[in-house]
Amino acid sequence: MKQLERVVLGAAIMALSLSAISSAASAGTPNLALSVSMNLAGGGPDKFSTNRLMSGLFGHQKVAELASLRKKFGLSSMSSFFHVSDFAVPDAMKIVQQKNMTLPDDPSPPPENTKALAAALYRTSLNSSGKVQAETLLDNLLSRPVRDQLITDIDAKFGAGARTSYFAVLTQLVSDLHSVGAGAVAKPHT
Repeated sequence: MKQLERVVLGAAIMALSLSAISSAASAGTPNLALSVSMNLAGGGPDKFSTNRLMSGLFGHQKVAELASLRKKFGLSSMSSFFHVSDFAVPDAMKIVQQKNMTLPDDPSPPPENTKALAAALYRTSLNSSGKVQAETLLDNLLSRPVRDQLITDIDAKFGAGARTSYFAVLTQLVSDLHSVGAGAVAKPHT
């Protein structure tokens, strides 16, 4: 009976989390504290590195994660992903500032708390159906207008094919965060 109670409680917490995330995104309120945390965990605005961010988020599992992603998407798509991502994160922060959105002084969670950061990114990526989606992640981190401008910038610099590949790899990578940091978050049944 206790296990059933935990499952029901976990489902209720997940539903409340999804509702809050969905409400925030639809209201256009991005989670800039989480955006700043992710940016800092990757080296900050002037030195952001997707490789560094992945090292923090995946720790000793990074090599296996990269091998899995290469197997699924291919070496070319992975190389493209790193180039696009290393451009996209700083570009997104630049767009946020151009739109006069106030970046918080206190990132949340702290960027050095990589398990909490992984869990927060995973939760933030869940769409209203409970599935991980890169577009949902970006809408919740930045806002829809910032995401739209970011897509325009990515397309202009790398092309629509690279953007499509970037979103596919990002969706898988964020989904995989569940195993390294979001263990406290019940993974939705699909």
